[in-house]
Amino acid sequence: MEPDYEALGRYYASLETFNELSSKRHRLSGELCRMLSHSMERNHDVLTLFDHKAARMLLEDIIALNAHLIQVTEHLNRHAAECGKPEIRTLYRKG
Repeated sequence: MEPDYEALGRYYASLETFNELSSKRHRLSGELCRMLSHSMERNHDVLTLFDHKAARMLLEDIIALNAHLIQVTEHLNRHAAECGKPEIRTLYRKG
């Protein structure tokens, strides 16, 4: 049986999009973590201010990227089933 080259093409296009979005979400999450860790510094003679507007914007970007990643993962997994490639597993971690 010949491979479904159209499904393979869609799979790899979706995988590329998934990897790009995942990297961007990782980068933005790292920025938010750094921002939060700086705000938790405890010093008796210095007040470290927290830019809540910037944090909110980062979080909103992460939320939007996450929603897009879910959609892309659903498409990718559908194409994976069509061409026999591995699916992306979805994990949900609380707290």
